[in-house]
Amino acid sequence: MKVFTCRVAELQAGLLQQSRATEFLPSFLSDTFTHGSSLVTGSADFDIQTQFTALSQTSVVPGPAVSIFDLQRALEGLVGIGRDSELGVNRIGLLFARSMESRPTMLGLMFDDRIVGEESEKPAYAQTPRQGCAVFVDAIANYRLTGSEEFFQEIAFIAAHELGHVFNLWHMNQPPSFMAESLETGVRPDEYFRFFGEAESPHTQNQRRFLSQCSVARSVHPGGSAFGMRQPEGPDGVDISPVSVLGGGSAPLTLRIDVVEPEFWSFEPVELDLTVSVSSGRRSVRVLDAFDPGYSHLKIWIQDEQGARRTYRAPARYCFNPARRTISPDAPFRRDITLFRQAGGLTFPAPGEYKVWIELQVSKRRSICSNKVTLHVRAPHRRSKQYRELRHLLIQPSSATVLFYRHSRISSREVGNLTRAGSLYGPRGHRRGLVEFAIGRSLLRRAERVKDKYSATRLRKAATTHMACSLDLLAHSRRKEQAKACLEFLT
Repeated sequence: MKVFTCRVAELQAGLLQQSRATEFLPSFLSDTFTHGSSLVTGSADFDIQTQFTALSQTSVVPGPAVSIFDLQRALEGLVGIGRDSELGVNRIGLLFARSMESRPTMLGLMFDDRIVGEESEKPAYAQTPRQGCAVFVDAIANYRLTGSEEFFQEIAFIAAHELGHVFNLWHMNQPPSFMAESLETGVRPDEYFRFFGEAESPHTQNQRRFLSQCSVARSVHPGGSAFGMRQPEGPDGVDISPVSVLGGGSAPLTLRIDVVEPEFWSFEPVELDLTVSVSSGRRSVRVLDAFDPGYSHLKIWIQDEQGARRTYRAPARYCFNPARRTISPDAPFRRDITLFRQAGGLTFPAPGEYKVWIELQVSKRRSICSNKVTLHVRAPHRRSKQYRELRHLLIQPSSATVLFYRHSRISSREVGNLTRAGSLYGPRGHRRGLVEFAIGRSLLRRAERVKDKYSATRLRKAATTHMACSLDLLAHSRRKEQAKACLEFLT
């Protein structure tokens, strides 16, 4: 029987004690997954041994909220970054944090990979998907009274659910399973996550049969194939339940996407502007706040010149988030989606023309689509000095990480590299504005986390300079609105 080591750590002090994870997690996770993986032979295909580990001081996060980058960095220190075999990794990570910075009501998530490695001709990204997940204790406490039986039960449910995604399991709301989504009111009963649902159900047996192949199949084994890639061992796709199908009649919402600069090299930053508005003749619509490719509700479709279609693979897999958003005729919702990289590498590694659109699931049996935009990925131009220098600066893992996550641990070297990359675009240009915005936002986040007042003031001053530059350069877009808001906050 294969044995996985699940290292458990807290990003903020006191969370393991608050959740009583040290008391119940070791036996709970072992019992759940040995039972789940025992369908084929009658004995468990693998076991999980829980190991509680203290993170290094550099991984501990001050303040109540963490970012995806914080989780990626902590996971790297917790379990390492290398594969153990052709199948994947034998060490997985479960992180306890207070809340998610960008989505404070989210209860848990699984993140697929991170940017590491040396610069090379190939995209410099780790190929280690499905190695870690997180539970957000404060977010759970907001819905389940801290210290109550429901609170501890929800902690256990979310831990099992997210680790299920680490083993590439999909959502299954019926019959009862720990891969069901959480409830807005009340918790799932014990049978939802201790016994993998009704034993005779074909859906339950499908998941258990899939899990029972972990010791021999990359599509199940952590660190193997990307999330959602399950063939031939299981169903392929981002999620199979509920099935999203197009329906007739008028839709309550309308989606529109735009790209300011649709021509770019594969390593350059590119963003979709998404606008969600109420359809003509309708009043306000209240919907789940799931306008992100990390949710199964929203898919970004990409079609190449040969007509082959695929979905954008978000680096994080978001699960239940009870937050809702009201969209009214006079207040549409707008957001930007950074698109130049995805789980496993660059989103557009090959030059050519691509069609991109968004599909949003609005009910169990219905989804709506946005307009299509055409993107042109430029071929390498190695004789061009600008191309060579831009590629050298932007393909670096540290630069790509800042551009994608705009994280708080930006270094002076990264500021210098990105500033130089921005200058190569000339005195004007939206893409230079995107680079300047990433620097400014990262410096602001760093200023918010440092304790030294002098350092914080210096960082805020530098952030103001870069943010003002980005505001002047960005074309009209959601990013420009964000730059303006950040600059108003700084000044």
